[in-house]
Amino acid sequence: MTGRAARHSPETASENLITARAECAVGRSGLHGFYGAIGFAILSCLLWGEAQGVLGRLQLTLAVIGRNSLMAFMSGYFVYFTVLVRLGLAYTPLWPAVFALSVTILVLAVLGWDRSGWNRHLTFRLPRSLAALLIRNAATDANRGGG
Repeated sequence: MTGRAARHSPETASENLITARAECAVGRSGLHGFYGAIGFAILSCLLWGEAQGVLGRLQLTLAVIGRNSLMAFMSGYFVYFTVLVRLGLAYTPLWPAVFALSVTILVLAVLGWDRSGWNRHLTFRLPRSLAALLIRNAATDANRGGG
């Protein structure tokens, strides 16, 4: 193919998205700036919320999810790659509601997991001998004046 048909063929569609050859392509630096600006906006909102003291409950919930991240990952995998796939739901404009419901279920499951104390069964602990060695080395470094 030559000319205009070649520029719009499926073979070059993905290439045209990231190159300067496309007529209306956004350059890589434009995309980086766009996503960077979104990241800075989210960060500034979080910093403002922390300074105002409105993020307390959110921070506690995120800390619980962080502590139980293996459970959160495994239950998320189960919900999204097993349950929803097997249900075979057709596309609906209500997908954002389905997503919000699934996230709510996952968060509640992780909060329940944390309250029950079952996370100790999914924790990978250091063997006692290795933990003792690390503590002894840290004490030796502290006595020598090292960090």
